[in-house]
Amino acid sequence: MSKANPGALRQTTAAPSNPPQELVEKALNYQNCGDYTQAEALYRAVLKRWPQHPEALHHLGLVYHQTGRNDMALASVSRSVQLAPDNPCYRCNLGVIHAASGNPDQALSCYRRALEINPDYGDAYNNLGNVYRQKGNFTEAIDSYRTALRLQPDDAFAMYNLGIAYRMTGQIEKEIFCYERSLGINCSDAKVWLNLGNALQHQGHMERAIDCYRNALRCDPDMPAAHNNLGSIRLTMGQLSQARASFEQARRCKPDYAEAWSNLGNVYQNQGDFREAEHCFTQALRIKPDYTAAHSNRVYAMHCRPDADQQAIYQAACAWRRAHGIARGGGKQPVDGFKIKGKIRVGYLSPDFRTHSVSYFFLPLLMQHDRRAFEIFCYSAVIQPDSMTGRIRALADQWRNVLYRSDPHVAEMIRADHIDILVDLAGHTAGNRLTVFTHQPAPIQITWLGYPGTTGLSEIDYRFTDALADPPGGSDTWHSEKLVRLPDGFLCYAPPDQAPAVGPLPCLRNGYITFGSFNNLPKITAQVIALWSGLLQCLPNARLLLKSRQLADKPTRDNLLQRFAAHGIPADRILLAGRVKNMSEHLALYNRVDIGLDPFPYNGTTTTFEALWMGVPVVTLGGDRHAARVGASILTRLGLIELVAGTKDRFLKIGTDLALDTPKLAHLRAQLRGRLTRSPLCDAARFTGTIESVYQRLVLEHCGAKPDCGR
Repeated sequence: MSKANPGALRQTTAAPSNPPQELVEKALNYQNCGDYTQAEALYRAVLKRWPQHPEALHHLGLVYHQTGRNDMALASVSRSVQLAPDNPCYRCNLGVIHAASGNPDQALSCYRRALEINPDYGDAYNNLGNVYRQKGNFTEAIDSYRTALRLQPDDAFAMYNLGIAYRMTGQIEKEIFCYERSLGINCSDAKVWLNLGNALQHQGHMERAIDCYRNALRCDPDMPAAHNNLGSIRLTMGQLSQARASFEQARRCKPDYAEAWSNLGNVYQNQGDFREAEHCFTQALRIKPDYTAAHSNRVYAMHCRPDADQQAIYQAACAWRRAHGIARGGGKQPVDGFKIKGKIRVGYLSPDFRTHSVSYFFLPLLMQHDRRAFEIFCYSAVIQPDSMTGRIRALADQWRNVLYRSDPHVAEMIRADHIDILVDLAGHTAGNRLTVFTHQPAPIQITWLGYPGTTGLSEIDYRFTDALADPPGGSDTWHSEKLVRLPDGFLCYAPPDQAPAVGPLPCLRNGYITFGSFNNLPKITAQVIALWSGLLQCLPNARLLLKSRQLADKPTRDNLLQRFAAHGIPADRILLAGRVKNMSEHLALYNRVDIGLDPFPYNGTTTTFEALWMGVPVVTLGGDRHAARVGASILTRLGLIELVAGTKDRFLKIGTDLALDTPKLAHLRAQLRGRLTRSPLCDAARFTGTIESVYQRLVLEHCGAKPDCGR
């Protein structure tokens, strides 16, 4: 928050009895009340008669600035500086206008000159911190804000800005402290309440964050960002109806609010209404064409849609690249000579170095990497760090927090680290930094794990997969990357430490079979509901247990039950569960499930491994794309190919036969955890060896015959 103080220097000009000064004072009152039209008219009247009046020129320039006419503001305030060169306030406000006009270096010069004139000028230090923060020099920004606060301890603006700088450096506790101190000085600033809510949300304090957003709205009922962020937290908590209401209110406050449109699209996607979701994402991009996150949301949503084939998904991903890759990253850029001396440097870039599905598959590789041959860098874009973040950070050779760094800055950081292989772990999922890859910061760039399809980026050279998830031939056609098929599968699972023991087969206690799926609700499409209803019709006593965070929302639950009722399945046969307190409770729910059902065309991954770990066999329907074949890849490598169906009729037969074979179910339940442990799917050393061999081969291929690449 830059500080331009229109009333700071009234005492430096003539006494109030002086006619021009009386008009300036009157204009200043209008300006402080927000009546810029009257203020401008009076300042012009003064300058018409006294054209060299520095204070009138200065304040008129601030009126121009406050009404968005920065070119005129620069001219007017510059003239006041020429007339009063030793006035630090004039120079400081000239810096504010330069900063707002995109001239940070000129702004720095103005602030430094103001401080030469008055070394105790707190506002200048505050504004200096803002420019440092804008340039990514967060240490200098923090020092500047601290100096401002030493000079002006009750400066709410500087305290707030210091909190933002702490956020940029990942010091969330200090960020929260600063916002609370700022609110202690001025409790009616909606922006501070908003940012405090964001910080608390990032720490997982959801109810406290909600209170902050409500306080922001008490200060400013029409603040679109507060409505939007309140909606975001409701969405995270699975309260879809309340989230939707908040996003729609944000949109009413600001019809061209692209973020609210995109978030509303996420609500519709979570409810399985892909047509409305597509409309919202399209609206967001119409308003803000460079909105990469909304565009990624649109691409990601296509994987859940049965009507979107591989070609459509590929074309959508390539359209993302055309819209954001060249424009944002400047296209593929040359990399300096690829000559490796010593260890291969591998960088992993992800927003999900936390308790997230990605971490359960990344952790085994990170733990087993051969540090004699590889040096591992983790580039973290994590918003809400947790214990898993700390665990991953401890295992990395080098850790870089890139959350609030610009794409060019991150690319330069990667180049400065001399990364040989840069691996994306997010694809088009939330928080991705694909635009960094368009800068081509590393000679070899790979995508793996976090996303079930092509990124569409020509700058990413390879994608790790396997021959079951992406059969050779057609799959290669619909990828911008070259597919590297790992022989033992593209996944290696780290079972959760807090998993409860496998319980007895539930049907022996219940007297009926319970099918289950704990997948994200958007994967439960109309086609999935129709097929699973058919399975329940084959077994009139069976039940279906569904769990997802979206089922915390009553209207969403009611809608889901109605969709099953349309296929003749009454509500008492569908068991619904929302969020639970922790992973242990989540896994314990599998002790209520006899047979797992895999959705399509977007299969489960982590949920399938969790079910298997808890002794629950999973029946899957293989499809024509990676997202629809992950289940087949997992089950085949576990030796359970008999649970993989090629048609819907076969799916019904497999599910029905398994439900009627209680001895087989009991046998599977007793031995699945051990079977998974002994399989390649949990052999971290073997998996890591395969990955490292691929890395070494790719380096040799890219180096050619250069002797420096020898190993």
